[in-house]
Amino acid sequence: MKKAATIILIVLAIIALFADFIANDAPIVFKTDEQWTFPIFINYQEQINGVEIPTTDWSVEDADFIIRTLIPYSPSTNSDLEKLSPLEKQPVESWQWRHWMGTDKRGRDVAAGMVHGTRTAFMVGGFSMLIAGLIGILLGGLAGFFGDDRFRWPRVAVLFYPLAVIMGFLYGFYIRRYAFVHQNIFGWLFQAFIGLAIVALFILLSFGILRLLENFAPKWFTQPVKIPLDTLILRLIELFNAIPALLFILTFAALFKKASFVSIIIIIGLVFWTRVARLIRSELLVIRELPYIEALRALGLSEWRILFRHAIPNGLPPVLVVIAFGMASAILAEAALSFLQISETNEMMSWGGILQLSRGRTEEWWLAFFPGVAIFIVVTCLNSIGDALSSHSR
Repeated sequence: MKKAATIILIVLAIIALFADFIANDAPIVFKTDEQWTFPIFINYQEQINGVEIPTTDWSVEDADFIIRTLIPYSPSTNSDLEKLSPLEKQPVESWQWRHWMGTDKRGRDVAAGMVHGTRTAFMVGGFSMLIAGLIGILLGGLAGFFGDDRFRWPRVAVLFYPLAVIMGFLYGFYIRRYAFVHQNIFGWLFQAFIGLAIVALFILLSFGILRLLENFAPKWFTQPVKIPLDTLILRLIELFNAIPALLFILTFAALFKKASFVSIIIIIGLVFWTRVARLIRSELLVIRELPYIEALRALGLSEWRILFRHAIPNGLPPVLVVIAFGMASAILAEAALSFLQISETNEMMSWGGILQLSRGRTEEWWLAFFPGVAIFIVVTCLNSIGDALSSHSR
């Protein structure tokens, strides 16, 4: 079962990666008047640069040579063939132009939407669990390794570092929020990188200020104090777990007029980090007492180096189980938000969005059948892999 699930997910991942080469109204290769052009790559340039590039009409009549995609439709391409069933006879020129999964009320091809919806599902599952994993591993690792009595900070650091992080996020993300508007995924990642760099700069500045204050500040300010990290982080985990995940996601999404694709990824990642944190914490509670950790301390290695170079890497394998289950939950959550029309993702580029089109239209069964089957297959495969990894890690 694990092998079959892995093969299915690999095939779907390839479809997601090459969605533009499978379903697109722009040809792959187009030749006219002795000039060769590659329209799909022009579309990629537009996505990366965020600038529309002037193009010609890719009509068959003007072409000396043309290679089209397997599905010659984009998810947003409208046609006159509305509410077309995949089983009925279709008035198209040839089999290449057939709508294999039918069309919706605006004549958009469902097969093209399903192909691009695969990319949406994998991006949401992958990026949201990347965010959840980074937050969960960091907080869970700190809680499990240091506990309540091993983490000590100077009083002045307790005041400065949280303030530096808050100021960094304020200047890096809140004040610069205009920079994230109307950005594609590549532009958003670039702006997010700049924001994180600003946060890191504030932390470095606070570190330098603290080094200067150590020579001038009263001894009371520089004395280390014990911080119960484990208790604080556990209370935070309990706070997130006390509310159902979907309700939490809906609450965060309500902060936006209509949540963008990127904000949906961030929201899901911020909700699902607790699963990773609890597991990595339990692993490090055991690892921190092992003889090799004591040997590293005896060699004079710092606690931070032991944590990030030796303790956390040895506690990561079981986290893969949580990430596999988390990706399935993230895909379901995104489908639910698209179905409820809370996400502003193009409805024909999300399985949940296509599913929403079938609401109240029982005669258009294909709009519910194909996305429903796709969601079921992906979630089942991810859960199967999670079960296999869980039994292997025991």
